[in-house]
Amino acid sequence: MTGSRIQLGSLVIVMCVWAANLELGQILPHLDCQARSLWSIAASAVALSVALLVTTISTQIGRSMRGESNRVPSLMIALGALPFIFAILMQGAASMLVNPCQS
Repeated sequence: MTGSRIQLGSLVIVMCVWAANLELGQILPHLDCQARSLWSIAASAVALSVALLVTTISTQIGRSMRGESNRVPSLMIALGALPFIFAILMQGAASMLVNPCQS
């Protein structure tokens, strides 16, 4: 039972990482323009790494819980996290392609 909760909790973590990255994507371009830095790209890279790590750990936990009848299939968790990971990836690509002073 706790393994299923960990798996569902990891999906919530991925959603929160996406939300934080979305908010930072609104704030950091102004700082990037003023300081000529790359904080937007760094934030997206960290968010993508955390989301992929949490999803991988959750999938491994799901595979190790073969005996439990209440386990959430690890494929469902990975597929649930995929749109959020894709959105984080697209935000990172946009922060690399768009000039922060023009946004």
